[in-house]
Parts: sequence; C-alpha cells; structure tokens
Amino acid sequence: HLGHGAPTYHLADRHHHIHLVCRDCEGVIEADVSVVTEFTEKLRADFGFATDMKHFAIFGRCAACTAARDGAGPGEPKS
Repeated sequence: HLGHGAPTYHLADRHHHIHLVCRDCEGVIEADVSVVTEFTEKLRADFGFATDMKHFAIFGRCAACTAARDGAGPGEPKS
C-alpha cells in the first residue's frame, strides 16, 4: 500500500524496488534497493535489525512538484 488510495500491485518478475511516492501528484518512482544499502547496514550495525526491503515506500515530493512549488522548472535554479 503506497498511501494514496487502493493498494497498488505489480508483477513481481524481478527484484523489488523502493517506491518514492510524491504526496502532490501521487506519482511513484521505482528506485533500486541499492539506494538504501548504507541505511540498511546502519540499522543492522546499530540495532541488530535485519531489514526486509521487499516493500518500502518513501513519501515526499518529486522533482517536478518541488520545482513547481518553488517557482522554478525541474533542474532550474530557484528565482
């Protein structure tokens, strides 16, 4: 469940991804689990906690919505 309506399902024919969920446009970006390697290693080292990253959603704002909110286009500096 990605927090924006009904649960989202997709064919699991490949390894799982981290879901980056935009709170503004509700778009979902799939990022490879390798982006959280440092985080999961720290959880294991500090807490002895072995993570299961088969389903992990991070909520925030995508680049386009951030730029629109800041008044600049994606990749453009803020005015």
